[in-house]
Amino acid sequence: RGQDVLAANAGVATYKCAQIASGAVYKYTDPNNPAAGRETIRLHDYKTDLLEEVIDEVGGAQVLVLYSYHHDVDRISKRFPHARIAKKDPTAIADFKRGKLRMLLGHPASMAHGLNLQSGGNVIIWYSMTPDAEWWEQAIKRLHRGMITEPVYIYYLVARGTVDERFMEIVADKVEDQNELMLRFSGLH
Repeated sequence: RGQDVLAANAGVATYKCAQIASGAVYKYTDPNNPAAGRETIRLHDYKTDLLEEVIDEVGGAQVLVLYSYHHDVDRISKRFPHARIAKKDPTAIADFKRGKLRMLLGHPASMAHGLNLQSGGNVIIWYSMTPDAEWWEQAIKRLHRGMITEPVYIYYLVARGTVDERFMEIVADKVEDQNELMLRFSGLH
């Protein structure tokens, strides 16, 4: 869109690329003064379109949608006004568990521990990817628990040729290494 977005280092650049894959990017209104605020530059709606396709495919099932950025929530909420954000709405989780809420939005960091959501649904949709294997495993365990009677379906909205693919590889490698380590030491007490 004719504007440069500068990143301070490789880590920041990686997450800028993740934002772009997700559909928007943050830009500080004054690069010399981050406290001055930031604006969101919308780039595309591919993931929101794909989310709509997945929602149609699951035929009205309740879904837990995991996001990474506030701009993800803004775009999802605009397209799906019935969606509620777990962290901002104290009754959303209870409504999801009772079957009264079709779409619950949550950041994997806040959804990773202490929540039992399996009574609410069996579909997880990763709107944006994370390289954090613990968030990934723990967020999935909110629905995939021992007492659930239905299979849990997990959808990943991955932008081909982007850092999304790399994040998926990183998580898969970390989970594989962790599982191998657990098997190796499972006989020790």
